[in-house]
Amino acid sequence: MTSPFRGRALIINNNKYRIGGERLGSSYDVDNTFALFRKMGFEAVKQKDLTAEGILQCIQSETRDEIHNTYGMFFLFLFAHGANGMIHGVDSQPVCLTQIYSLINSTNFPNMAGKPKVVVIQACRVGNSVSQTEQNIQQSTNSSSPELSALRTHQQEAETSTGQRNFDVDDLLILHSCFESKNLVHR
Repeated sequence: MTSPFRGRALIINNNKYRIGGERLGSSYDVDNTFALFRKMGFEAVKQKDLTAEGILQCIQSETRDEIHNTYGMFFLFLFAHGANGMIHGVDSQPVCLTQIYSLINSTNFPNMAGKPKVVVIQACRVGNSVSQTEQNIQQSTNSSSPELSALRTHQQEAETSTGQRNFDVDDLLILHSCFESKNLVHR
């Protein structure tokens, strides 16, 4: 089976937060990214203003779509507020980037196994560490779905004795818009 598209680009843009207002310039970046990937022959899909749980559900739904059998590569764009090791849903709840990487690894995204997957994160990287974020997520009652609980259990089991995680990400490229411990410069 072949596709008229080279691949798929999922663009998640958290622009209007319940607390903290709007991310200025975000719509401009998303529109340009969408147009660029359409011109390059990708099917581009936009999702806007998702909660923390909504982000994970959107990505998980994407990984289950059989259409990926026909695509050659996958891009995931995350435009959001964030901190070290996380992004925020519009409900200001954190999502650990490790959760996202786990969702799109070759085991959990079998239709794209062995094909290039690229994650582009446009978010600040100042603030909580991943370990603090994971504690916040575990204590949070807002994202207590059975699927998310199972993902957290899987991640905990994947930790090795050195504290490193095995994400099965040999076909994954991760790009950040700024260095660790830095804020984005907004227009």
